[in-house]
Amino acid sequence: MKEIIIYEANDGTRFDDKGKCKNYEDICDKVADVMSVMKVRDDVYDIAVRQEKGNVHKAFFRFMELCGDVFTTYRDLFNQCAIGSRHISHAGRILNDLYKDCPILDRTMYRFLCIDWNSGIEYPQPYYTYHQEEFEGKIL
Repeated sequence: MKEIIIYEANDGTRFDDKGKCKNYEDICDKVADVMSVMKVRDDVYDIAVRQEKGNVHKAFFRFMELCGDVFTTYRDLFNQCAIGSRHISHAGRILNDLYKDCPILDRTMYRFLCIDWNSGIEYPQPYYTYHQEEFEGKIL
């Protein structure tokens, strides 16, 4: 018989290494701090949340800084997305590709992709940011 020790972060992500798990939980804490300026959006398919546009921009800028700190190879790309000289979908693609390394960053990026940056409305999925007339749910 072989004993295997696995460490589980507070969001359920599992690690073989205690140090990596602790580092990941530190990143989760930083993400929570960044996102604290935004209203919570539950995963309900027919509910959208009107976010304060200034808070969205502030959170996104800080989030891109954090992503650059975690994945230093892509720091310039994240900085370009933060200032708007590169479309945010580029950051989304990188974070999606690196999902296994840091799932909290990909999940948080998904929230930003669900936001219409002109109105501040955070939809349940990115499709509605380009097809707002098709959203039949409620906006809180």
